[in-house]
Amino acid sequence: PPGTRVNKFYDQSEILNEPMAGVKNEMWMGAILAIFVLFVFLRRLYPTFVVSLTIPLALLSAAVLMLLSGYSLNMMTLAALTLSIGMVVDDSIIVMENIERHQALGRPIHQAVLDGTRQILGPDVSGTITTVIVFLPLLFLTGFLRELILPFGMTISYTLLASLILSLTVIPVLMQRHPKRVIRKNEMPAFLRKFIRWNDGFFHAAMNHKKGLLGGLAAAFAGFLMLVLLLNPVGFLPPIDEGTLLIEYVMPPGVSLKESYRVGRQLSREALTFPDVKNVYLKIGSPENTYSIEGVNRGELQMKLVDKSRRKYSANALLEQFRQKFSGIEGIVCLYHQPTQENIDESFSGLPAFFGISIEGDNLDSLVILSKRVEKAADATPGIKRLINNAKFQVPQIEVVPRRPQLAYFGLTAEDVLGQMALAFRGQVVSYFIRGQAPVAIFLRLPKRERQNLTDLKTFPIQVGAHRTVPLNQLAAIGFQNTMPAITHLNSQREVTLVSGISGNIFAVIKKLKKNLSQIHFPTGYAYEIRGQYQTLLQSVRQFGVVILGAILLVYIILYLQFHSFWQPFVSLL
Repeated sequence: PPGTRVNKFYDQSEILNEPMAGVKNEMWMGAILAIFVLFVFLRRLYPTFVVSLTIPLALLSAAVLMLLSGYSLNMMTLAALTLSIGMVVDDSIIVMENIERHQALGRPIHQAVLDGTRQILGPDVSGTITTVIVFLPLLFLTGFLRELILPFGMTISYTLLASLILSLTVIPVLMQRHPKRVIRKNEMPAFLRKFIRWNDGFFHAAMNHKKGLLGGLAAAFAGFLMLVLLLNPVGFLPPIDEGTLLIEYVMPPGVSLKESYRVGRQLSREALTFPDVKNVYLKIGSPENTYSIEGVNRGELQMKLVDKSRRKYSANALLEQFRQKFSGIEGIVCLYHQPTQENIDESFSGLPAFFGISIEGDNLDSLVILSKRVEKAADATPGIKRLINNAKFQVPQIEVVPRRPQLAYFGLTAEDVLGQMALAFRGQVVSYFIRGQAPVAIFLRLPKRERQNLTDLKTFPIQVGAHRTVPLNQLAAIGFQNTMPAITHLNSQREVTLVSGISGNIFAVIKKLKKNLSQIHFPTGYAYEIRGQYQTLLQSVRQFGVVILGAILLVYIILYLQFHSFWQPFVSLL
């Protein structure tokens, strides 16, 4: 209709298409740079062409093996192909240089090709197998990690194996068809000769100070390891810029739709003052007859950002600005993320945030008290940010406690009374009438004013027999009670969950948090559980630890079989 305007506020294909295009461009750029570096060092066109030819051949061979293995071309496999571009030329360079070395000794080209290839065959195969076997323990990963990482490792392995075969077949054939004199050492580029001299000097200095070098390396390793474990930020997946922000706001339960809408409109207007925000989509609560159960006290703003080329700030920088902007608004707490990130959080952890603390127990009042203590301990923990405790938002509810003796006197049960009240509160379709050709339901329910008025409820008539009614207050005690807006369960126990974000190293933050939580006394039957992506991340770290140890062991075995020594493989692994 006139005046209508269509705005696209979210398109998940943009998240996929942009990185895919970026990876493809990086693949081409990587291949061009690899060829350029080859020419700089080889300084001849034909050897550069011969080695460069293995790049497309190895990638195509890997693509065929991927197809046979059921792997598609996606961001992970394309990234693996891009990463392997610089690795596929190694085998070819080694074989080509060894052939040229034999040629420089005066041997005929045919004999130089045979001797050079045979001589380098063992080291060439063992070097490639040593790299490929590192990915073998990935086969023992489980769950999401296996689906994410295994195609990456297998793609690199396919590429390197194809490169090995090409270096032992294509390279010798092409070298024999175009024999050329090799470059002497004094024909190397000047910067390479300088580097060799510097490397020789460093080597002699290291050999003259063995103990100091080993001690310094051990201290540096220990120091860097501590920095990584304690200070380096840890997350399950790296953050991405989706071009869309998702900000959820939560108000106290029981707030009216009108008030929630007013707050949502206020947030929308303030969001549109940011030049990088293109449009804002506001949603409050959830529609009826859906699986969503959000109340009108919850809303979300989905913000479409302008194109990255015209944007001043990144998505994460904008989220931080919104945190500062909205933190001064009273009566609301906000969760800040991006749509896909929010889906990932819920998929991995079942929580709408990266991190959560669940308290389990039977009594709701005790859970509320413990949640406040846990909240205080979490607020005192550096790294815990934007903690949300919905348990402290109490809502008034009508409590009806049947009086058993009075019920027995009138020949009623608690189910009889509550059944009639359910009809009054929830309502029921009692009949239909026809309007035009469509049936229209007649829905019977007590008016809203009477459902919320305690005086009216006390006189609510309860049917006793066929011709008699009794006021509800003669059969039950009626009153208001403040309680949690919803009762949730975890492991068949009532629970309260506090959600938050984490800044810094998650393992260091959790260690400090557990120390603070240990000061809280949890009665018998009550306990806390740290949930969220932390558990998934912890499981992933354990699996990767096993994978890394397995890879080190396999590489050590291969090096031992090659050197026939226990010490030399250990030195090589260092």
